[in-house]
Amino acid sequence: MTRLRVGPVSTRRALFSHMEDAVRAALVARPARGTVRDVAFRRYLRKVRAIMRSDPAHFEVIESRLLARGHTSSIIELTLRTDAAAEPGDMLHLLWRNTPERIAQVHAEAADGTYWSTPIPHRPSRRQHYSAETLLAEVIDLGAPGEPVTLDTAARITPRFFTVSGLEVVEGRSLVRIQVTLADAWPSRASAFLHSLQPGDELAARVLPHPHRVPLGGGGIAVATGSGAASVFAALRAGAADIRLFWGVGNKRLEPWVVDELHTHTESGRLAELTIVRSPDRVTGALATKLARAHVGADWIYVSGNEDMGRDVDALLSGLFGADTLRAMSNELRYIVST
Repeated sequence: MTRLRVGPVSTRRALFSHMEDAVRAALVARPARGTVRDVAFRRYLRKVRAIMRSDPAHFEVIESRLLARGHTSSIIELTLRTDAAAEPGDMLHLLWRNTPERIAQVHAEAADGTYWSTPIPHRPSRRQHYSAETLLAEVIDLGAPGEPVTLDTAARITPRFFTVSGLEVVEGRSLVRIQVTLADAWPSRASAFLHSLQPGDELAARVLPHPHRVPLGGGGIAVATGSGAASVFAALRAGAADIRLFWGVGNKRLEPWVVDELHTHTESGRLAELTIVRSPDRVTGALATKLARAHVGADWIYVSGNEDMGRDVDALLSGLFGADTLRAMSNELRYIVST
């Protein structure tokens, strides 16, 4: 769902989205049985369907601070205030917009009128009235290649998922943090929009439970790259302990406040071990020398980041512990992959 791409929405595509939704409804209605993982995922789908069919919550930007910066990319952490209930490690299904700068760069054709809305899982397409301004800002994906842009030919904006990296409740309202990576080579889409936000700006999102989060109980191993460490931060900030973190940051330099926070977690025992991996070294290289020792006594293993890293780590773990052991851990929700 995080990489969902939706092209132009014709009447045929809109009607097909209702068929897709009927299939999803049937899957959700099935009894929850099977492995621990199967039962948890079925319950998760039921919660997600109910939330997705409701209206999004409103969020206000309180703070945007740099987390890490490299030669061609950076990570920020946003603090958002909302009345919506959330838990550490949840996901925001976030509705992003084209930036004003991107709108000014393209030659787009749009007019007030009634159009098919963009179908997303559990919310099939419907006829809606849009202004030309709304179409350019919130409907047409202006980060897609090719100009000029028309509603009949353009890809649609689809919400993106971001893991809640921290949560505080202040005076009955939630302060939610998310971490966002932006690379210079990426097109102007969700990450560019979020990096452009300033305190006081508003956005909309649905809060969803995360099927792949760092457990809060028991000691374990977390392997992450970049902002894939968001769930680890969420767990540490929520009081989890005895976590061994292997974190690949490429050529990025961590900001002093991040270094200080990690040091505090290490001093308190929440981080039992911290390995920061920088280019040209790779996370799998650090794991190859440390993981066999670190695995002793680990209740779970969590992997989050880019897909290539996830595949490499999976191959390494399969070689160390055996595919059957890894599969059993996955079925028991003790081997958790979020890539």
